[in-house]
Amino acid sequence: MIPTTGDTAATWLHTERFAGTSATERRTAEQRLHHIRDCVLDGARIIPTDHVVDLGAGTGLLTLAALTRVGPHGYVTAVDQSGPALRSIRPSPGGGTLRCVVADAAKLPIPDATAHAVVTRSVLIYLEDLAGTIREAARILKPGGRLSVFEPLNNRRHHDAELTGITAAEIQAINAAAAQATPAARTMTAFDAHVLIGHAADAGFQVHPITTDIVTTTMYTPDAVDTHLNRRPHPGAPTPLETVITALGEPFARRYRQAWHDAVERKPITYTTPVLYLTATARTH
Repeated sequence: MIPTTGDTAATWLHTERFAGTSATERRTAEQRLHHIRDCVLDGARIIPTDHVVDLGAGTGLLTLAALTRVGPHGYVTAVDQSGPALRSIRPSPGGGTLRCVVADAAKLPIPDATAHAVVTRSVLIYLEDLAGTIREAARILKPGGRLSVFEPLNNRRHHDAELTGITAAEIQAINAAAAQATPAARTMTAFDAHVLIGHAADAGFQVHPITTDIVTTTMYTPDAVDTHLNRRPHPGAPTPLETVITALGEPFARRYRQAWHDAVERKPITYTTPVLYLTATARTH
């Protein structure tokens, strides 16, 4: 449930998320997403006939696979604030029944204790009312129902580029500007695993041990660097280069871009992002 203006979320999901990437880079990204999808759904322990709720369904990465798992007698409720994104979901024949709902994750129009599983991927990091969303997940789950979550820890994301001529103070200014660029950026930066666990426990979940992982992406050429610097990191966000221009001006942005080019010419640049998988069980009453 990324807060959006108009069709910003749908535009980003359909056209901006992989803008400028090569076929190979896109294939690698999609393989990574499919691995994450499978881990989230495995954590939800979905069985045929289940009712699964996908929070922040977007264009249906989790939804479509969940429809296959619940089978023809189960169903999936896909919830998102972007109607255009939900309308783009195209189920394959033979799966469960799909219901699409445009709603706020913290105010779900779903009756109490009617879902067997709630799943979500890269959504909670955007939400200002994280506690309310977790309480809603607990409310709609049947006793013993499962919550399965994947989230990146963006405040611990880092790269290994050696940006010669760019000072630590300038890097700090850029990072500060990026963290405040949008409301979503602010919540992403503030997102913390311990806070998530606390909200889940407060909502009555039995939280299972968290699984952590590392996601890496590597850039090998100046073209790949330019793609990165000119692509929006999330819906409605400025590009990294636009953020630099706003924070430090166009002359510095030109120098900054050149420093990235020089760095990738010396060696590939890798971004490393810690991620977490959280699973929890709704307590029996």
